[in-house]
Amino acid sequence: MTAAAIDEKTAPTRRQELFFWCFAVVALFMFLGTNALWGSEDRWAECVREMLITRDWLHPSINWQVYLHKPSLSYWFIVPFAAVFGGAVELSSRIPSALAALAALYGTISLASQLLDRRRALTAGWLLLGCYGFFFWGRVAAADMGNVAAIMLATAFFFRVEPRGGFVNYLIFYAICFAGALLKGLPALVMPPVIVLPYLMLNGRWKKHLCFSNILAFVAASALYFVPVMLAEIIPPVSSIAPITDTAETGLARVWLENIVRVFDPFDHKEPVWIYIYELPRILVPWSLFWIVALCDTIRRRRD
Repeated sequence: MTAAAIDEKTAPTRRQELFFWCFAVVALFMFLGTNALWGSEDRWAECVREMLITRDWLHPSINWQVYLHKPSLSYWFIVPFAAVFGGAVELSSRIPSALAALAALYGTISLASQLLDRRRALTAGWLLLGCYGFFFWGRVAAADMGNVAAIMLATAFFFRVEPRGGFVNYLIFYAICFAGALLKGLPALVMPPVIVLPYLMLNGRWKKHLCFSNILAFVAASALYFVPVMLAEIIPPVSSIAPITDTAETGLARVWLENIVRVFDPFDHKEPVWIYIYELPRILVPWSLFWIVALCDTIRRRRD
């Protein structure tokens, strides 16, 4: 039996794929609004509540003080669900994260299907859905899962259109990245190029993408990120929100502080950089228990 025949025989059926998506929807949305808001969830709920009252979509506020610590798109995604479910309650505040988790699953499966095959792509989906950290943040009112979704969707899209290139494809790729940056921060802009660069370098295809249309698409897509920030600088808050008096609290200052300064000098925690050696295994439970076996197998099969 040929390898192609074996792959076709072991490929997941439509029923198996449908079961996966049904299970993912139920797991991410079941009892989503049952538990009370906790921790930083209050920040998103309160910002959206005051947005709905003031109709000021450019200046999120808490206790009627401008709060620009997080980009506005993470609040805007909650607004339509708050309008449907009677305000910024538990359910409406968490729905965007659950939807982003589904988008991240789709991006992961799409990427794995292009690089591997349908069987291993579905396995990758189950592995991601089964991660403690993924499942946890997919049910929390926060912007983290939106960042993950943008990274996976942008990466999957790049591999799908990479052979063709072109201004429009570059523009869509960067637009997804900048949308993720508007949800959480610049990691959504940095990580997709970091992921695809080794592939381009190994295959000698990086020269193909070093072109004017790529640069032009990047500049055009950057407007998606900077236009809301600049508008928040130019247009003052509504009268019910206290005006910004501290230059460190303006939109552009916060972009610099949250995305550049925070990387090299974290101001919200005191843990050393190697804290990730502790945090990642916890977030990846239960699959972190098998990472040594997976690493050894990867080394053994590195030429494949």
